[in-house]
Amino acid sequence: MIRRYLGNYNSFTCTAGQCPDTCCSGWMIEIDDASLEKYALLKDTNFELFNNKIDWTLNTFIRRENGDCSFLREDGLCQLQRTLGEETLCMTCDKYPRHMEEFPGVREYSLSISCPAVAEDFVALSETISFAEESDVVSDNDDYPDFNELVYNKLIDLRQLFFQCLKSNNVPFERKCAGIHSVLVDVQEHLDFGQWANCDENAPKLISQSSGYQLSSLEAFVTFRTLEPLRDGFIQWTRSIEGLVALADTAAMTEFRNSIPCLELLKTNLCYYFIYTYFCGSIYDDYVYAQGQQAIFNTQLIEYLLFGKWLENKKSLSKKEASEIIYKYSRELEHSNDNLILLEQLLDQANQ
Repeated sequence: MIRRYLGNYNSFTCTAGQCPDTCCSGWMIEIDDASLEKYALLKDTNFELFNNKIDWTLNTFIRRENGDCSFLREDGLCQLQRTLGEETLCMTCDKYPRHMEEFPGVREYSLSISCPAVAEDFVALSETISFAEESDVVSDNDDYPDFNELVYNKLIDLRQLFFQCLKSNNVPFERKCAGIHSVLVDVQEHLDFGQWANCDENAPKLISQSSGYQLSSLEAFVTFRTLEPLRDGFIQWTRSIEGLVALADTAAMTEFRNSIPCLELLKTNLCYYFIYTYFCGSIYDDYVYAQGQQAIFNTQLIEYLLFGKWLENKKSLSKKEASEIIYKYSRELEHSNDNLILLEQLLDQANQ
């Protein structure tokens, strides 16, 4: 088995009750089948603990009116874990913010930037992020029906090309986006016509685009408003920020970019994160353009949010504020499969 780990995956430690914004609130936590069966057995001898805590029809933890998981204690810790032990946690709660993508003989691991601690580490990075690779003798016994190994290998090569592009020194981020976008459009066109074998033939040339690629703030915010809102407070804030950004001119954006140290590096690492995490997953649904374009979309929309906060603060932005915006945006997207799918569909339609 080949295993790839993005960034500091193996050294992550949960801050638990010290977390500024618990992951046990604001989203519907699904319970895997094995854990659900375990809870069904445990509830007979722990009635008070489980009473009105689990929706046995939806296979989720019941949320309180404020969005908190019904097991969340006032001290920020999990009542289920503290009472019956860590081994009783469901798969989601046990693994988060750890994320894994599965391919034949390959497992790719990353930490979700929807976690405040991970987002904070992201903002603090002083160099371009990368992944480590190792292998072991564990066999992959899962089935992958209709898996197209030819296309998958093409996607791996394309992703590596994108990574090399993102790591290019002295190249503005928008020019990197232009190259990646051009490749995505061309590859998707080849795939749509069944030209798998040579779908990447133009990639080396297209990746070196000289012009920039920048989503308009209107396009970015309109698309974002289409998604299902998970946290009203953050969504309401983005509405006010959208207005500030719309009224700002290019000179203000230039001043913002020049005033924030390591902004280019942050954008590069965010784009790298989204490409690493989602791009090769397009092997399962053929949305190659959309899965790549969402990395550009997410990164540029996050920049608009950071820009808006800078404007709101009268031209200042702290690292703490930046990390908060990043993890809150990520939660709106990555904590909802419906939103991930919808964004993929919207970006695919925009390429028609």
